[in-house]
Amino acid sequence: MINARRQKQTILAVETFVIWAEIPYQDGYDLAFTSQYPTYALNISGNFPRGHHFGYQEKRPSINVDPTKSAEQIAKDINRRLLPLYLPMWMKAAEAQRQRENYASAQATLSDEILALFPAGMARLGNSFSKDNKNISFNLKDGYGDIEVFNDSCSLKFRSISCQLAKQIIRLIAKEGQ
Repeated sequence: MINARRQKQTILAVETFVIWAEIPYQDGYDLAFTSQYPTYALNISGNFPRGHHFGYQEKRPSINVDPTKSAEQIAKDINRRLLPLYLPMWMKAAEAQRQRENYASAQATLSDEILALFPAGMARLGNSFSKDNKNISFNLKDGYGDIEVFNDSCSLKFRSISCQLAKQIIRLIAKEGQ
């Protein structure tokens, strides 16, 4: 619910020709107010978590209001016209951000665990082709490879290893698969 007193502070700022203002709310969402007052209407839109991308034909919810309305009238317009569209979209975007953060945390933890299994100097974060800090590059006496780390699994890529080592790895995999 929008607080009219807080709204009034923003409207006063716009009346003094502030072109942009943002109001964060304790629930995590925030609204942006833009205007080229007195020429154009006051545009109020909802902001989204960092990294949120809108789908094809999905629009950022916003409304235009007459900047000469009282703060109470603008707050009612926000509650009636903007929040019913914005809040469900924001909650979905906030949940997606939480999932991305959880994935990245699990991925970093798994990378650290795998890297700790190698003797010092044998492996490093980043792979042979990029500096991605979640993947691991390792060097053997006769070969090298990369470990692509996800949040709950890995992809191993061996390069230039001896046939004997390849057979040992295959035997280990076959034994674990039984």
